[in-house]
Amino acid sequence: MSRHRAVRNLVIEDILDEEDVSDYEDNQLDDSEMTDEEWNKLQEGYAYIRSIIGENSLLSEDEIKESLWYNYFDKEQTLQWALGTYTLHSTCTITNNR
Repeated sequence: MSRHRAVRNLVIEDILDEEDVSDYEDNQLDDSEMTDEEWNKLQEGYAYIRSIIGENSLLSEDEIKESLWYNYFDKEQTLQWALGTYTLHSTCTITNNR
């Protein structure tokens, strides 16, 4: 029973304050730490994705570059993600407009 009281009396804000959220930022894109080869792959991949989905896409430059970084500069995998994200957003917009 004492464990139940301990859990019930927890203050979530105190627990969240204790945790270091900087670990979550380790996977974010930081082009200052890239080699020239990585930077060239990123630019090439970004140009490739934009040439297919268009400049007026709902996806920002940062989102596309983050996906390229996450997918180890795999253009096709990033393209699948971009098209899936675009399709999901379009479906939600159509559903909400009804």
